[in-house]
Amino acid sequence: MINKKLNDILDKILPSFIFIILALSILKYPFGFKVYLNIIPILLGLFYILVKRNLHNVFTPMLVLLFLGTGVSLYFFDIKSFLRLSQVLCMLGFATFMIESRLTNLNHFFRVIFSISILIFVIEFLFFKNPFLVRSYLGFNFYRLNGPVGEVNYSGILLSLAGVLALFSNNKKYYFIACLCWFFTFSRTSLLVLIIGPILLGINYCIRKDKVKYWINNFLLTSLYLTPAFIYLINHFFALEAKVWLENMSSGRLYLMIPYVNMGLDYPLGVGYFRGLDYYAEYLSPIKELVNSIRNSQINEQHSIFIQVFSEFGFIGYGIFVCFLINLVAKIREKHGENEVAILLCALIGYSLLNGLNDMIFYLIIAYSLRSGDWSPEKKDCATHRANELL
Repeated sequence: MINKKLNDILDKILPSFIFIILALSILKYPFGFKVYLNIIPILLGLFYILVKRNLHNVFTPMLVLLFLGTGVSLYFFDIKSFLRLSQVLCMLGFATFMIESRLTNLNHFFRVIFSISILIFVIEFLFFKNPFLVRSYLGFNFYRLNGPVGEVNYSGILLSLAGVLALFSNNKKYYFIACLCWFFTFSRTSLLVLIIGPILLGINYCIRKDKVKYWINNFLLTSLYLTPAFIYLINHFFALEAKVWLENMSSGRLYLMIPYVNMGLDYPLGVGYFRGLDYYAEYLSPIKELVNSIRNSQINEQHSIFIQVFSEFGFIGYGIFVCFLINLVAKIREKHGENEVAILLCALIGYSLLNGLNDMIFYLIIAYSLRSGDWSPEKKDCATHRANELL
């Protein structure tokens, strides 16, 4: 009798609790204070791995990638790189938990994440805004706020992908709230995600022939997979005028990525996870004068999950990563169809302009795409006993 009552209580509390603490995990550097609640999904994934000792089979290529990356980290004796790889492993455990737990109703997640974010944006604007962090639109300067994550672009993509996830899971009002939140960050990457999301959803709903949707999604996915090849070809075969135009249009990302592509070609297994920045100045040096003539050169991260994997895991590791994505898409199609492929595609488009191999929202979208239950708000019959077993 006591166990039954306890299970009934957990049935009511656990789904809300899991999504609420996940929403709190967006708090990393609000107002410049180191909160580090982004450790929550990492700890949840670690706990799941220790208890269940397994991961979803879709992540097998990622385990191979992490194994190779660990070898490189040990070769260079880089503890930071090893810890970052361990973090990715825990995020795979987190995604597996979310896939298998069949938790329902994302409303709690959306409600908390957007409430916290708007509150932080308002407080930051009133008391903590950076007068030098502005963006010009139509001749007006607008403040850009760092938000709950503590970095303007990462706060932007987090909220825009949460909004697109809301759109795909029939929580449309939160998509419009995400659009309003864009005016706090003015992030072009998050704006792209907010525009691409409804377009992909519309394509998948309006086009009735599955083969047409299949080929549209495949074309876009293949284009993303070939990102390092495109950067290489542009660098070697485009005229300087075209490269200057692309450099300015991409806010300096073209000549930011070229050294990282060369790095991945020189190191078949990469230079080690989160070690690319250490080698960047060396690879920037041959083109530094040219880049300075176009715009000031910068020492910065790859600004693309595809370029990050290519440079830090090498072209061999990148091939494994692409195999993971191809297998993931195949599993999603088998389980749910092209609509869920579209939301993964939207996330990949966003992260083609930002590093995101450790981001919670990236793995939450993977989990949603492979979910065992129905996460839509209309479904109230949540199978939480399964989640209790997993915990």
